[in-house]
Amino acid sequence: MSAYSATSVNDAKADAGALRFGLPSKGRLQQQTADFLATAGITFVKSGSDREYAGELHGIDGVELVFLQAGEMPEKLSRGEIHLGVTGEDLIRERSPVWEKRIALLRALDFGHADLVVAVPKCWIDVATIDDLDDVAADFRARHGHPLRIATKYTRLARGFFRERGVANYRLVDSQGATEGTVSAGSAEAIVDITSSGETLRANHLKVLEDGLILQSQAQLCGSLTANWSPKAVAALRSLLTGLGGQSPMTRELPIAAKIDSDGLDRAEPALKRLGALFTQRPLKGFPGEAKLTAPSDKVGLCVDVLTAAGAETVETEAGAQPMVQGTSLFESFVARLENARSAS
Repeated sequence: MSAYSATSVNDAKADAGALRFGLPSKGRLQQQTADFLATAGITFVKSGSDREYAGELHGIDGVELVFLQAGEMPEKLSRGEIHLGVTGEDLIRERSPVWEKRIALLRALDFGHADLVVAVPKCWIDVATIDDLDDVAADFRARHGHPLRIATKYTRLARGFFRERGVANYRLVDSQGATEGTVSAGSAEAIVDITSSGETLRANHLKVLEDGLILQSQAQLCGSLTANWSPKAVAALRSLLTGLGGQSPMTRELPIAAKIDSDGLDRAEPALKRLGALFTQRPLKGFPGEAKLTAPSDKVGLCVDVLTAAGAETVETEAGAQPMVQGTSLFESFVARLENARSAS
């Protein structure tokens, strides 16, 4: 059963001082957000039809819902037009300049996973790394008299990545359509794009460079550092974050790092989630790599056993690490960020 539904409610005036919570307006991300909230006994309803963009949250008082496209969320959070929002980390980092001063990533939600990667044609058999791409870009410019074209919707992240890696002799081409098709269409020689399974890349005869991972993204619960946080909104935030924590603030969360291929991780994931593990990094689909996750301190040993049984080459834990802030601890951490942001402004 869906955790949300469209229903007819009277359109009320905006609740003065209420916490404005931005939720995805449609699609799988909305359903996954609804399922996540439902685990804490929180449900939401839309006002009227699916075309309306307001709603109500049941289970927490003092919250006003605003339904937005995922791409709208970063700007609304950055400008303080909403207090909270759910959107992909890739969009926050791409669309909000100096986002760290305006937006806090409160909690990774462990859904909406996607990798931002650099991909080139499969037929480039001698190009396997970013250094290889840099060499090809220099040769391409010498041969053709113009820089190698890389199509992307993520110009900010792509430019920063290439700058850090010392790649020159390229030009970013803004892609607002299907980026994977730009190479076969002849409008680009390589791409930077989001991929979940890699199927679309393979269908377009593209391959991910071995060190071409720019960002491992997932849905994030985000808080605005520029919004007007009234006492009512702060109180609603405390209730919401405590409900979503799902644990006592005293429960410690410890990090685990495992060298494992993606197929092994897929086999282990259901058991790991039942143990309360949350992923912060995954290996690319079809490739070995490092998985990073956190787990309740009393479940770490079981998680290690699960990963080992799934074929992990190595599993490392940090017994002395600090706890991951959740519940009330997360609330206090965010309030401290708010106070620092106000002091700096």
